[in-house]
Amino acid sequence: MRNSLFYILVVFVLNVQGQSVSGNMQNFGKVKLWNNPIVEIQYTNTSGEIQQFLPIWYQQDIKVNFEKSILQPGETTVIKIQYYTEDFGRFSKTVNVFISTQNTPLTFTLKGNIQSFHPDAFTICPRIDNSDLQRSRGFLHNIRVIDEVTKESLTDYEITLITRSSNETLINTKYLLTLKREKPDFYQLVVDKEGYEIERLDKYIQRNSSETVIVLKREESELQDDDYFDFSEITNDEEDVIENAENDLLVNDNDELGDETLEDKDESEEEEYFDFSKVDEEDEDENIISEGIQKDTIDGNQSVVVVPTLKDTLDFKEDGTLNSSKYTFNHLVFLIDVSTSMRNPENLPLLKKSMLEMIEVLRPEDQVSIITYSSKVIVLLSNVSGAEKDVLNLTIEKLVARGQSYGKEGIDLAYDLAKDHFIADGNNEIILASDGIFNSKNFSEKKLFRQARIQRNLYNVRISTIGFGKASKALIFLETLASKGDGSFIKISTEKEAETILIENIMQHSIK
Repeated sequence: MRNSLFYILVVFVLNVQGQSVSGNMQNFGKVKLWNNPIVEIQYTNTSGEIQQFLPIWYQQDIKVNFEKSILQPGETTVIKIQYYTEDFGRFSKTVNVFISTQNTPLTFTLKGNIQSFHPDAFTICPRIDNSDLQRSRGFLHNIRVIDEVTKESLTDYEITLITRSSNETLINTKYLLTLKREKPDFYQLVVDKEGYEIERLDKYIQRNSSETVIVLKREESELQDDDYFDFSEITNDEEDVIENAENDLLVNDNDELGDETLEDKDESEEEEYFDFSKVDEEDEDENIISEGIQKDTIDGNQSVVVVPTLKDTLDFKEDGTLNSSKYTFNHLVFLIDVSTSMRNPENLPLLKKSMLEMIEVLRPEDQVSIITYSSKVIVLLSNVSGAEKDVLNLTIEKLVARGQSYGKEGIDLAYDLAKDHFIADGNNEIILASDGIFNSKNFSEKKLFRQARIQRNLYNVRISTIGFGKASKALIFLETLASKGDGSFIKISTEKEAETILIENIMQHSIK
């Protein structure tokens, strides 16, 4: 029996032959969070004879207890009545209690209107003599997923079942999914199937409903088939450009690489190859700009990014940190590409500058995690307070680029970390900084897009991306990933942009 069960004492008194009863009707009215309340009725034996409450079989959904089952003349006891149900709405239950000294029963009535159930509420009466019922209290419920147009049943989908106390994800490969449940409950059902929009359904699953049908709508592709790319080709000219640029950087990066030998460097760079399609000259000139950033034209020629300045003093407190009355707290998970391709002075150095500027506005309640990926995925910091600026700054300044680019594994770990340290009612955001080059095995941009959408819709974790380089298809991939994850796509090209663009992004996503 749950400790949360409560008692109701019926206060008015009825006098009938042979007994004095404190009431025969309890109207609960409208009840939210119904939790099997106990009605207490005070009973006194005034018959002048010994009375016994007869051990009869009460209704399946009614439990009746007596503090004393045998009463001497003049003795008083308490009758306790509980009603168990899984149905919403109005109810009226009549309970008959029989006594050895009279032929007619005592009649009690329970009435009410159930609006919702407490998570701990029993829905089957836990009577001692209901042992067979207890053993078979579970029930089966079927879920069928169908196509909106064809009405045909679908298979091979992921379904997540969320209640107030549980969260389970199942992969169904059959036309019908059969669930075995212990008790009725409210469920949020989230179905995800490739090629279809994610469908969310709120459902109260109970014993007298045998099947739930969920209708999926086909997904409208935002990209044409040609725009889904595996980046399996790269021209010889492009390989030469990348190789020459990296060779120029080797001398400058020699101090940062520590004990790494030139032989090791050459070997790592030979391993670093890119699965990207041809980069056209027109693509290289194409400007991809971040959300919320305006484009201006200088003398009618090349468009440039104009970054808004931070002028609103209400946005910041006197110490320069974000104003908590205007901005909710953040858990920011930085996922940073530190592979060889990020060595360019326009890549990692600009990212460092932007991150260092952003750290200055964080509050103690803000949390920062930093993950790097190259040939390995490493968690450098986990859930560090924004007040620990020295720790954060030192970690950022020590970032060095070398190795391959296993971004898919990094994204998986970033989502795990974001959910492990989730801030309720806060901004929980992954910020992926990369040139879009992934060497991961079985890499699929479609799967990453779906992952981003599911994580946002199901767990309220968004993903933003910071794009580097000039490979337009890689940048399109990063921009699409941010769009699917309800984040922003950011392009940092100059030191001036680096000063404010990350701060603007955080302000945009954490404003109350």
